[in-house]
Amino acid sequence: MSYRVWRIGLASKYYEGRRGDKDDEEDIKEILEFCLKEGVFPFHVVGLPPSEFPDPASYCGDENADATYLTDLWHAYNLIRAGDRVVLAKVRNRKNTYIFAKGTATSSARKVSGDGPFNFRIDVKWDTPFAQPFLAKSLKGGNAFYRELTDSKKYEDWEEQLSDTGELELYNNTMKNKTNRSLNTILCGPPGTGKTWSTRRIAFEICVGSVPGEKEIVAEFEKLISPQESLVEFVTFHPSYDYADFIEGYKPDSTGNFVVTPGVLKRMAARATLNPAKKYLLIIDEINRGNISKIFGEAITLLEDDKRRGGDFPTSLRLPTSPNETFVLPPNLYVLGTMNTADRSIAMLDIALRRRFDFEEIMPNPSLLDDAVSSDKARGPLSQKKLLTNLNKWVSEKLVSRDHQVGHAWLDMSKTPTVEKVAERFVGKVIPLLLEWFYEPEQRAMLFKELFRNPDLDSMLSAGGAKPDDLKVAVTECLYAIASAAKDKNPEPKV
Repeated sequence: MSYRVWRIGLASKYYEGRRGDKDDEEDIKEILEFCLKEGVFPFHVVGLPPSEFPDPASYCGDENADATYLTDLWHAYNLIRAGDRVVLAKVRNRKNTYIFAKGTATSSARKVSGDGPFNFRIDVKWDTPFAQPFLAKSLKGGNAFYRELTDSKKYEDWEEQLSDTGELELYNNTMKNKTNRSLNTILCGPPGTGKTWSTRRIAFEICVGSVPGEKEIVAEFEKLISPQESLVEFVTFHPSYDYADFIEGYKPDSTGNFVVTPGVLKRMAARATLNPAKKYLLIIDEINRGNISKIFGEAITLLEDDKRRGGDFPTSLRLPTSPNETFVLPPNLYVLGTMNTADRSIAMLDIALRRRFDFEEIMPNPSLLDDAVSSDKARGPLSQKKLLTNLNKWVSEKLVSRDHQVGHAWLDMSKTPTVEKVAERFVGKVIPLLLEWFYEPEQRAMLFKELFRNPDLDSMLSAGGAKPDDLKVAVTECLYAIASAAKDKNPEPKV
């Protein structure tokens, strides 16, 4: 008995006649969904009618791209017939074959009337599509658009490999176990604790598997978000950010016409779907400053692990602006957010978001701070550890909130910290932040009397209230006083 199996490639340049063009992820995703939905395999013939296709034998061993292209189409049009088994696949880097679906051809190639992107189709009865593409380790090599396997043993091997996960590596919902990190995580904590900086380290943990040294991490992170790698996307939520920016919506093109344009989440999902061997990360800074319902819409359901492709309850949606296609999140796309828990200008975090994310708290870490040296030789070093510890203890007790603390990054984290630099940070950053928290008149008076132990510092900080040198001396005195942490809870203020 003769068996005929064809490997059908997902290369967009073959379908739309764009020979030599780099595959476009959105095009390939569209082709894949079209194949499965319509029960066909479509292709596009450019330049020559089928009757003028050359005999492939005349191109044996020829590396000419156009010749290879015409040969592939000749195979599709003339050789595939009803009853042949077809495998929908994608070859990456000329090494690995990712298999999306298998089925049986129910017709030969037929001409389709109209001006659509696919003017020839082969009807296919697809088996149940794989929830997640397979990486067929033993089906390596080749960049051919079609391949005929007439040997019965090879056919049996294909069928066996496509049903035996022991021979294949299936990229399903096991990413969390491989990285020890949830697919959805929010880093939360007071301001200045290094949440945004931590996203870079985590990006390397997820996408690369190792973290470079502190000196290299900035430059290497730029490579991860570069168009060449595109493993990481970084966005910041704000009150004006919306569904069209994040999921999909109408945007003007270069001609001024409004066209459906994918947002950052949909772009990342398409990229991750086409490269299941890689891990992708979407970083959302200040995630709680956006209107979650407005930004995520119905797509918030897809975030859950078990509703990802390959999960226990895979779920897909039809978006309002793309009703003819389905949208699903792959299991190799991670979402990492940051949240300032002390920001009282925002509403309570959306409960739907809280239920779908793991929360990782990042609190102030005084141990990262070294003693600051004073230019005044008569003074000893200032312990930044004690300064930050005592400051945060007093603030959190007065406000009855552990979220209202000052992060270590707001002090001098350099290798050679100075008292002058710490005082400068207090005047420009820390004190304004504290005044935002202690904004009532009686609270403000308590701040300068009890914490800084200098009621006159309030007026000195106002415009023209004191000469710069006098202000520096006064703030420096306050820093040493806070670091010394007098045990008297109601110390006498300085006069």
